[in-house]
Amino acid sequence: DLNKVQPNAFTFNAAIGDCKNDNGWEEALQPFSLMARCNVESNTVTFTAAMSACGKGVAWHKTFQILGVMAHGKLEACSFTCSAAISSCNKAGQWEKALRLVSAIVQTRMEPDTSTISAAISACEKGDQWEKALQLVCVMACSRVQLSTIVFNAAISACETASQWEQALQLANMLAQAGVKANTITCSAAISACEKGSKWESGVYLFFSMMQSKVESNTITFNAAISACEK
Repeated sequence: DLNKVQPNAFTFNAAIGDCKNDNGWEEALQPFSLMARCNVESNTVTFTAAMSACGKGVAWHKTFQILGVMAHGKLEACSFTCSAAISSCNKAGQWEKALRLVSAIVQTRMEPDTSTISAAISACEKGDQWEKALQLVCVMACSRVQLSTIVFNAAISACETASQWEQALQLANMLAQAGVKANTITCSAAISACEKGSKWESGVYLFFSMMQSKVESNTITFNAAISACEK
């Protein structure tokens, strides 16, 4: 008899995970709240799914409420949970809260992944905090966390947005020294930073270095190089 089937954590987690659209966070919180009334114990997957739904709906304040509930229930957060919370902060431009979460991850000796760090750096970019973005890259490098192209791209984009061409070039050099492979986004952002700083020589040098390194170029890359020369 289907009426006698009791829902479990898997059932509720699936229901929360199905709320994937931008306005689905309110729908996701309904089964999340219902779990306690049904005496079904929440787990890490439950909280991560709920926070991801809130992040997609830019409901970052709800994300932190869920983190509070998780802490109250003495359930330890994992890297996936923290990553979901930081992504929520990124979408809402809450750079301070994103950095606090990264600090908490490091203090608990969890190893932050590429998406976590890049989301925190992107939050800094949205908050015009390019210095914080650079500090985060340096701290992660000193902590021997494996930095990827995505992380460097996020940091270079933060410098490009703030017209900090020198810092963008330093990051590009740091990327090369770390043995991380640059891509189209890396070079386009760095060239664009040179353009904003009226450093057309550096922009052109980067462009030809990119060609020699066989990094794939696109319309954005060419436009950035041409714009640098125009200024």
